[in-house]
Amino acid sequence: ATCAHFGVEATTVVTAWTEQDGARVSAVRPRPSAEWGSEARAAPEPLPAALKTGLLSNAADVRELVALLAPLSRDLPVVVDPVLSASGGEPFLDADGLEWMRAELFRRGVILTPNLPELARLSGARLVALESSRAARVVAAESLLARGLAAVVVKGGHAPDADATGCFWNRVQNRYKYMDGGANPHLIRTQRAAYYASISYID
Repeated sequence: ATCAHFGVEATTVVTAWTEQDGARVSAVRPRPSAEWGSEARAAPEPLPAALKTGLLSNAADVRELVALLAPLSRDLPVVVDPVLSASGGEPFLDADGLEWMRAELFRRGVILTPNLPELARLSGARLVALESSRAARVVAAESLLARGLAAVVVKGGHAPDADATGCFWNRVQNRYKYMDGGANPHLIRTQRAAYYASISYID
C-alpha cells in the first residue's frame, strides 16, 4: 500500500524468517548472508532509486550489506531500520552485528531510523533519559551522526511527549525538527514501518 501510494515499485530480498504471534517471537531463522547477498546483486537493472534495510541478524549480515553498498554511489539514499529486537524484547541483531553496524555501516552515510530503545543501545544513552528529554534525544542523535550517518530519524512512539512523533536530524543542514502529531494525523497513522519505508530524502 505504501509503494502504491507513492507510485513506486519495490523488490524485496528476504534476509531472515521469524516465527511469531501477536505477543512474542519464538524463533529467528537467518538466511546465509552470501545467499541473500547474491540474490540482491542479481536484481534486474536499472538500479533502484533508494534502498531500505530491515532485519539483520549478525555481523555477517552487516558485512554483506556493507559489501553490497560499496560499489554504489553515495548519492543513492539508503535507509537503515536497525531492527535490534522484537517488541517483546526478543533479540534480532547480535552483539557483534551491533558493533559492525556502528563501526562500518554508519560511515557509509546511511539514513538511520531508530526508535528510542534502539537509539539508546546504539548511542549508549540511558533509555529513561531519552524518554523524558528532547535534548537527550538530540545529543544521542548527534553522537550517531558523528559516526558518518547522513541523517537520523528518531521514531518517537516510545516517548511520552504527546506533541512529538519524531525527531529529524540532518547532518548536511545541521538542524533538527519535531513533527507535531496533532498537526498531521496521517503521519501518526503511518508512523510505523510503512512510513519509514517511504523515506528517501530528509528535508
